[in-house]
Amino acid sequence: MATTSSDDSNTIISGSIFHGILWGLMAGFGFAVLTIINRGHVRKHSALLITCWQNGFAALVILPWSLSESWILSGKELGLLFLLGVVCTVGGHTLLINGLRHVRAQVASLLIAGLEPVFAILFALFLLGEVPSLQTLLGGVLIISTTVFIIPEQAVSK
Repeated sequence: MATTSSDDSNTIISGSIFHGILWGLMAGFGFAVLTIINRGHVRKHSALLITCWQNGFAALVILPWSLSESWILSGKELGLLFLLGVVCTVGGHTLLINGLRHVRAQVASLLIAGLEPVFAILFALFLLGEVPSLQTLLGGVLIISTTVFIIPEQAVSK
């Protein structure tokens, strides 16, 4: 029996690892579907309009859960939440959707999914002061090399 620790009650099939894998697969599938849909809409609508509709729909979906919690946020936390929403979410999605005008959906997805760990390493270094280990740096080089190798092949047939 495959286990994640010395505790046999948390097997891969029935435990939290399996649930994590399922959530990851569903998120990846959802991202792929959304990217393909966005590719079709970006020809007719502005990237900002598409982003606003998507985030508005997402806000409506999570509204019941967010109302079931009591949120006590300081002014600083509200400001950071606003920056996260406007800069990272709206800004990032608008840039991604606008980029779909110029590259295939597969290329955009590869760039986002492939380079996200590298950006996380860089953000951890510059924002948190966390120095990456040699293993982490080698992983980043491997990711960048693979992305640079694959992107020209994908971009040829736009």
